[in-house]
Amino acid sequence: MTKVHYKIIVVLLLTINTLLSNTYRSYGQNCGCTVTFKKSQAVNGVNILDGRKAPYNRLKPGNTLCIQAGNYKELRFINFRGNGGRPITIKNCGGRVTTQNGINILGSRHVKFSGAGTSSIKYGFKVARARGTGLDVKGLSSNIEIENVEIQNTGFAGIMVKTDPQCNQPKTWRKNFTFYGLKIHDCYIHDTHAEGMYIGYTGGFERSGKKCGGKPIFGHLLKSVRIYDNLIVRSGWDGFQLNLAVQDVQVYRNTVIGYGTKRVAYQNFGWSIGGGTRGKFYSNFIYQFNAYKKTGNPQNLKSSGVQVISNQDTFFYNNVIVNSERHGIFIHNRLSSNKLNFREGYHFANNTIVGSGNSGIFYNAASTLRREEKLNWRRVFYNNLVVAPKIRHERNRTWKSRNENFVDFNTQKMLNKAKSNTRNNVYLNSIGEAKFTRPNNLIIDARNYQLTNGSRAINAGLNNARSFGVSADYNEARRTNTFDAGAFEYGSSSLRGGKLRVEAIATRAGNRVNFQFKFNKGGQASIVVEQLNGARVQQLYTGRIAAGTRRLDWKNARGGLYRIKIRVGNQEVSKIMKV
Repeated sequence: MTKVHYKIIVVLLLTINTLLSNTYRSYGQNCGCTVTFKKSQAVNGVNILDGRKAPYNRLKPGNTLCIQAGNYKELRFINFRGNGGRPITIKNCGGRVTTQNGINILGSRHVKFSGAGTSSIKYGFKVARARGTGLDVKGLSSNIEIENVEIQNTGFAGIMVKTDPQCNQPKTWRKNFTFYGLKIHDCYIHDTHAEGMYIGYTGGFERSGKKCGGKPIFGHLLKSVRIYDNLIVRSGWDGFQLNLAVQDVQVYRNTVIGYGTKRVAYQNFGWSIGGGTRGKFYSNFIYQFNAYKKTGNPQNLKSSGVQVISNQDTFFYNNVIVNSERHGIFIHNRLSSNKLNFREGYHFANNTIVGSGNSGIFYNAASTLRREEKLNWRRVFYNNLVVAPKIRHERNRTWKSRNENFVDFNTQKMLNKAKSNTRNNVYLNSIGEAKFTRPNNLIIDARNYQLTNGSRAINAGLNNARSFGVSADYNEARRTNTFDAGAFEYGSSSLRGGKLRVEAIATRAGNRVNFQFKFNKGGQASIVVEQLNGARVQQLYTGRIAAGTRRLDWKNARGGLYRIKIRVGNQEVSKIMKV
């Protein structure tokens, strides 16, 4: 090699090195990073990032820790501390961050864990698989926000948030610790072995299943909880489980499609809410596939769409629950009288419940601690639209009549006591009578159960539901002075607001699927059919698209469960379709 050649190579190497350095610097600046964890720093195992150690101890409240795009074995974040209003943000940068054995957040306060670091990617953090839980928040963590994360193929839950009480750690006991400020939104969780989300300790609210030195100890409470705009598909156990969330709780605009896939008794509800929880639960969609029902099992082993157990003041409205194996909503008020505030109650209004295997709503007030009916506890059942339950109580010689197919009670005494607050519900024996918009749509969507002209649910409701918060419908359209029954006001549209909103209809003709999409806004668009894990099946469209209607075809469509990923500009929505 000549000296000239040698000099040229040296210059080239120095130039490449400079470019790479500039790339990393601009990379951090573009993402707004204070500190960046680079792929080159990763180990083939557990990557532990400790907020007490350099360089992460330089992070102050309001700063940002970036994780460079790439594949990692496992990520563990410990001891990161922001403060109220100024969290430490942990986000992806430069593309998607994928882990092969989950993510843990421990001993951290005021942290925002965000997969929104790259505008062209909806879920910037992806847990591709995990031996245990996908994203586990524990170790006395509090004030945590989680957004834009995809989780799949977990050995246990998708997202779990709780610190279990330990005998040798009194600081984990309820009297010494409360989790404040939990926010989980815009996450996509699918194909978990256990719960899609598991929030709060399940060892008891009024009495505890754990003892230390012969004395019971209790798991911590949660206060100020917001869980919204999440999509959960094919959870092995419950789709969503929430316990011990006792103050300032709102859970809304979440979708659960297919739950209890492992068919484990008592772990197979679309939702399970309990442990003294009090809050508002509204505009959620819960749908079950026939494939996950346990044909031939005793009734007490079958799952319901929603299980509400041992709750305190509860407001449940504008929810759509379809095809549950047992009850649409099963309510069991297990708490003893001395734990209840009798100025509170259970309020179930304007829910649409379709095709439940047993009664649409079942209420059981008997306590597990003593046989008491709590007849004076307030129970409100207004404006619910209950359609096509499969039970027929009137065929049996009991005190139950046709009405109990729709809203049922554990005793006749309770039925009689509840009559004054069981009002203006609409009970229909068949889906055809309901006059829904598109119950046979291949796209699994709550809006398939909107009302069309002539439905008996139109103007059938009471507007006193306003007194506990029902002022709009599932589509966030204002309810008129005369409420309709069910989750939707007749004529309301989802194509409202500045965010991307898409209505989709899919029908099959032979081996072809015909789509009709309606957009509330236009722009550069991409519409892709994917498997749930993100593997591309068919590109339906790419190019500019206008607001309004667009029809597309998928030729040679194969049977299966798919995600339709629809992107316009930097906004993305998902639809789940079964062919």
